[in-house]
Amino acid sequence: MSQIKIGASKGNVLVSVAEKGYGNLFLCSKCRNAANCECGGKLQIVGTGKVPRCYICYKAHNDWRCNFCGGNLPYVISKGIERLAEEIGRALPKIPLLVSSGTKQIRLMPKGNHIVLATAGSEPQDLYAAVILFDGERIVNRPFLRSEELARHSWFSILNRSLDLAEVFISLPNKHPLTQSLLRSDSSYLVKQILKERKTAKLPPFFRMAVVTGIKKDISKFSENLKSATTYEVNGPIDIDSSNSKIIIRASLEESSKFVDMLDDVVRLQGLKGKSVFQIRLDPFDL
Repeated sequence: MSQIKIGASKGNVLVSVAEKGYGNLFLCSKCRNAANCECGGKLQIVGTGKVPRCYICYKAHNDWRCNFCGGNLPYVISKGIERLAEEIGRALPKIPLLVSSGTKQIRLMPKGNHIVLATAGSEPQDLYAAVILFDGERIVNRPFLRSEELARHSWFSILNRSLDLAEVFISLPNKHPLTQSLLRSDSSYLVKQILKERKTAKLPPFFRMAVVTGIKKDISKFSENLKSATTYEVNGPIDIDSSNSKIIIRASLEESSKFVDMLDDVVRLQGLKGKSVFQIRLDPFDL
């Protein structure tokens, strides 16, 4: 809170938060087991004094008790922007506090010194005397391909809105590549790390990749043919639902033209035969 206090004495303070909502995931405070609904969905708390609700079926659990030990005291481990605003407001009650997120975005800051909490892309246009980058580990470890890349883009954009000599707090270890990039004001440091990891994992831009989705039996047959007749690396089939599955295909850059032509021929042949056509994503943004 010290950086927020110092910043608020000089101007506006921006607190960047990963998620909207209140208590997006909670455990039993007694046994630390996750709070689940009968349908298997995780329970969320949508606001102060609100009852837990399933994020899948939306069932309200008015008298929630832990399925494992019977405890009834929640322990929130994934705090949304509303919960953090509540905690900061209690710690610094004399400083006006604003929330910019989702459909309730603030474009321009009002006069005076304020603390504004914002999710990515919802930051008001202003220059800030302090920038607090919360939820670093949660952001860079999100389970999709470009989590660090998106974190880098978001945090560098936010720091471009800070005043000279602004207070900055980064919620990642000092040795983390993203922290080092921010400290050096040099995004190339992290980019080099990401490219090195992508080369090891055989991802674009060092390999061509295609995600092919279709009816299970068709995908299974296509996968077997590829594995037996080509040098392409094939992962899967991976079930999507009861009817569809997908495979992930990698090819070297030297085979790029041949690889794309092969995929084009497969789809064209399916169309001519009146079969269900594969959905193909080439070098996808995410898997």
